[in-house]
Amino acid sequence: TEISYSLLNLYTIWGTHQLKSCYTRSLELAKEYEISSIAFPAISCGVYGFPIKDACKIAYNTVSEFLQNNKSIEQVIFIDINDEVIETYKELIG
Repeated sequence: TEISYSLLNLYTIWGTHQLKSCYTRSLELAKEYEISSIAFPAISCGVYGFPIKDACKIAYNTVSEFLQNNKSIEQVIFIDINDEVIETYKELIG
């Protein structure tokens, strides 16, 4: 798989609004640059100590809401860093 763009999204503040904004802004940039596939790491689920279940829920809900109104992005991949993150996403996705 070829990587065309790498978007750097700095997350330094522990908060729901800020975390949601990271995902939203990345999705907006993907749409602007006509990127049809995007992957996200488990933002803030490591050293920042944001509760993993909350972080995954914010990521999943933010992406889902964006995709409902924007059909240009065809694929979103959540990159998981550990078993807890993987299991949480499995629960959310169903």
